[in-house]
Amino acid sequence: MPWQAASPPPGSYDPTIDANQNAAWRGLGDLRQDVERTNTRSANDLSLAIGADGQSGIGQQKAWSLSDNMRSRTRSQEDHGTATANLGRQYGNLARSQGQQAQQAGAVGGGALADALLKRTANQGVEQQGLDTSKNRTLADLLTSDQRVTQSAKDRGGALTLDYNRGVEDRNQVTVPRAARELTQFGIDTTRTKGFQASTSGLWQAPTRAANEFKSPGGTAYRVLKTSKGNKYMLPGGTIVPTRPA
Repeated sequence: MPWQAASPPPGSYDPTIDANQNAAWRGLGDLRQDVERTNTRSANDLSLAIGADGQSGIGQQKAWSLSDNMRSRTRSQEDHGTATANLGRQYGNLARSQGQQAQQAGAVGGGALADALLKRTANQGVEQQGLDTSKNRTLADLLTSDQRVTQSAKDRGGALTLDYNRGVEDRNQVTVPRAARELTQFGIDTTRTKGFQASTSGLWQAPTRAANEFKSPGGTAYRVLKTSKGNKYMLPGGTIVPTRPA
């Protein structure tokens, strides 16, 4: 007696049943190929999106933004230097003009020129402070922008990576196993259908299972062998084990 009941011979049931089962097996194979291709493409897309700076979508945008900020930082410092030099020339010209006016008025030396120097120095300091403040604020804003650009690129890359991992997990651990499970059940249903059609047509009779043959809750077939030392259990491959299969 075979461990598994033999299938009815072709011709004793509708051949469409076999055709449908073969198509289902091909469908599972196609699904596995599609999943493998999708996973590969997703990995390539992820690499293109979050690869090295200057060589990917997010990385390229990050590199461009940081480069723009660096250019703005350099220009701000250059503009500050130019404005500072111009301010120095402006007050230098003012000092010479005031000195010439004092000479023409015969007021060479004394407190007038000293007072003028104090006022020029104070006024120049105020204007210079404004230039310094503007430059420092610009540099601080650019530093903040650098930090935000870097964090944004990291966050976007993290989101894409998470989405990729979830997609691979869903396809590998849900879609394919579920399809395989359904195909296994379809095979069981197909076997039953073929047996039913063949037996009802009178062209085939299903063999009877041996009286000592059982199936465990986990689906393992086994036979009980009674010995002088108690029961032993034979598996389909002929292996004898001391405990009942789970």
